[in-house]
Amino acid sequence: MFYGFWMLLISVILSAMWRYISDGHRLLPDEVNQARIDHIARFFQPNIALYGVAIALAFFLPQEAAALFLIIAVVGFIRVA
Repeated sequence: MFYGFWMLLISVILSAMWRYISDGHRLLPDEVNQARIDHIARFFQPNIALYGVAIALAFFLPQEAAALFLIIAVVGFIRVA
């Protein structure tokens, strides 16, 4: 559960930071195109529903929750590849 709460918090913070940085090219060079910004945004997009399920599952089935956290991480990397 502890791991899940921290991963969810980190995911939400990184997503918020990227939205601030990329909003109107606030802190990005002009040569960065919108497609690249959207690609990076998909990586930082938090999957709140899956984290919530994994955290709830950790109360009753901790090994299955650990497997779900691993799946969330793997899918996150595959999603941006």
